[in-house]
Amino acid sequence: MKEVMKSNVIDDDKILKLVHKSCKNKDKILDSLHGYRIESDQRFKMEKSLDHMEYLDQLIDSCEVELIKRAYPFRRSFQHITQIKGISALSAIL
Repeated sequence: MKEVMKSNVIDDDKILKLVHKSCKNKDKILDSLHGYRIESDQRFKMEKSLDHMEYLDQLIDSCEVELIKRAYPFRRSFQHITQIKGISALSAIL
């Protein structure tokens, strides 16, 4: 969404780098973007949506920090689990 909003010209290569590798409809995504012009009301809504998503990400981060702080006294109970590949401290706490 950020890439589409910041440019008046759609760069296929940039868009394709942002699309998940397992996506099967990459061509459909590019086709839907070609010739599309974002109107001012749409741009406003997209900006507000991005602002809201960033705000939610900040809230999630602060909750994770607080959870880790509160779990610290009990770290001996879960710290060993983080030795397993793919298990973060937060996953071990949960």
